[in-house]
Amino acid sequence: MKYQAKYYDGKRPLSIPVTWELREESLVVIFENGGVMNWPFSDLKQDESHNTAIVILNQLTHEKIELATGEENLPRQLLKQNKIRFSSKLMFTFMGGIIILVTFFWLSMPLLSNYIAQKIPFEHEKAIGDKLLTNFIREGKICQPSKEAEIALNKMITLLDPANKVDIKIMESPEVNAFTFPGGKILIMNGLLKNVKSSDELAGVMAHEISHVRRRHVLQKIINTLSIFLTIHFFAGDFSSVVALDPSTLAAMGALTFDRRMEREADQDALESLIKLGINPESMVNFFKREASLPESLKFLSTHPGDEERILLFGSRKIKSQSVSPLTPSEWKSLRSYCEADRDLTNLK
Repeated sequence: MKYQAKYYDGKRPLSIPVTWELREESLVVIFENGGVMNWPFSDLKQDESHNTAIVILNQLTHEKIELATGEENLPRQLLKQNKIRFSSKLMFTFMGGIIILVTFFWLSMPLLSNYIAQKIPFEHEKAIGDKLLTNFIREGKICQPSKEAEIALNKMITLLDPANKVDIKIMESPEVNAFTFPGGKILIMNGLLKNVKSSDELAGVMAHEISHVRRRHVLQKIINTLSIFLTIHFFAGDFSSVVALDPSTLAAMGALTFDRRMEREADQDALESLIKLGINPESMVNFFKREASLPESLKFLSTHPGDEERILLFGSRKIKSQSVSPLTPSEWKSLRSYCEADRDLTNLK
């Protein structure tokens, strides 16, 4: 709808008769000669010093229009409409900024979580691991091995982890699986120990889990899961808040499972470790081929990369000299019977 008005150009006191109308983002002034001028709503201002309805179009050039009688409320409606538009734009700008910030934070979390994990003192990491492990094995049973089996396991650990950072336990369970906890704690299911066919295969699995320990992947996963909360506490220097987290909550949130990036890193580290020690990495190819035929619930962590991808990785490298086995046949036999001595003692009671 078009309205009548008087236009002042800011240079002369005389007015010019014009018509004006509202469009989506502006007020349009139409002159009798057909000329048209647009003013965005954001530039408009009501002149409160006059009794008549005057809208200032340009404060620098003093251009303005005087509305016809009966249209006095239109300037206020214009300004209110503009305010609503401005508020909407501000809200969308704010929401867009939040989305950009969250996206940036999400994309940078792998690097940030790794940085934070490396800075958390080991005693705090160990405290988290103790709580998680205790909660995890609450209804399970840690095997008590024979002396020979314990010596064989310790030999494997020393070979794969000369820095002596890991503490490996074996749990009575049919699962073909292993779990890594903060603070260097690794839990191997007896089902996995029975599924591997050689100490070479077990060495590959253990090297994979030890890589998770070295890279502090569990801490990274916890930080990723509780990113904003833990990041704020980290930069405040409050590591105790991490230790205070409920272990059952962490377990439920997937703190003991890793993303594909972490699993690929651990696989690559395991491969390099086997090559360095002269252990044939092709043994892991056989393990993954057998593991591929298992039900998903029994697999060596179903969140790991696909079996075909892992077979290609471990089959892609060859050792240059004669391969060696981490254990002698008698040591391997003792280790595979790790939980049997415990069962024999239980049956005698």
